[in-house]
Amino acid sequence: PRLARRRAAAQSAARSTADKMRSLLAEPDFLAGLAEDRPPPRQRDGRWVVPVAVGSGQGRVGEEVARSRSGATAFVEPHRVRRLSAAAAAAASRAPSGGWCARSAPSSPRNNPEIPFREITRE
Repeated sequence: PRLARRRAAAQSAARSTADKMRSLLAEPDFLAGLAEDRPPPRQRDGRWVVPVAVGSGQGRVGEEVARSRSGATAFVEPHRVRRLSAAAAAAASRAPSGGWCARSAPSSPRNNPEIPFREITRE
């Protein structure tokens, strides 16, 4: 029951963060500083971000999380989403997903280095 409550809280926090991002992207004042006209909400490093042209005052919109490969676009987490995003990350860390993961097998002489061996485990 406790794990179910934690997962529900994590899902709720993630939904409220995504809803806030969608509402921000509907505001003309907010859209004015972005690199794209109607950018889709996206995540980088688990944080909701928007693309902003470098040098166009990305600090006014939020905190830079990443840059594009060309360096012309900064992916910025909006100031108005930071608190919600932090709450969602904290809730997610308290509720493990229980998903599958792959783990490399320990090295041994019988393992062929040409063929990587992957052991599938349940978290």
